[in-house]
Amino acid sequence: MWATLLDKASELSESHVTIYKTASEGPAMSTGRGILTGYEKDCLAGKTEKQREYEARSRVRARIDGPLEDDIEHLREHDPDLLAELRKVVCEVD
Repeated sequence: MWATLLDKASELSESHVTIYKTASEGPAMSTGRGILTGYEKDCLAGKTEKQREYEARSRVRARIDGPLEDDIEHLREHDPDLLAELRKVVCEVD
């Protein structure tokens, strides 16, 4: 059964593929997505028309200014260790 689902998973979005793979590997916590959806990644990579890229940028900015900012404030108040982990990833200097 899982093999059939995995075969069909290639036709689904990236998030669905992750769910099927996780399910086939046994119980695990779903991580969801980060700031970008698979479609937004494609838009920002220039794989769609320019207007879609602008729209994706707008949606990502709205998440940064809204939910992400709220989440950071929540971590600051309730779990500074997780906030430190987030900072380490986000503020990594190449």
